[in-house]
Amino acid sequence: MGKALEVFRQSTSPINWTFISPAALIFPGEKQALYRVGAEQLLVDSEGNSKISVSDYALAMIDELEAAKYPQQRIGVAY
Repeated sequence: MGKALEVFRQSTSPINWTFISPAALIFPGEKQALYRVGAEQLLVDSEGNSKISVSDYALAMIDELEAAKYPQQRIGVAY
């Protein structure tokens, strides 16, 4: 995926993209809708855990698709 991100970053295409990285642990689970969004660094909680459910990862992608708050950027999502 790192190579794919570099392709996006080096592209001169007018396509509006956002690269959304999940937390270190992505697991099957119910939607909690309490995820956080960060930039280039891995998001961790106060105990050093980095996790998100597949349901909330999908929700984060849809939220970004609708809001387009992070064009031409990589973001990370986690609890």
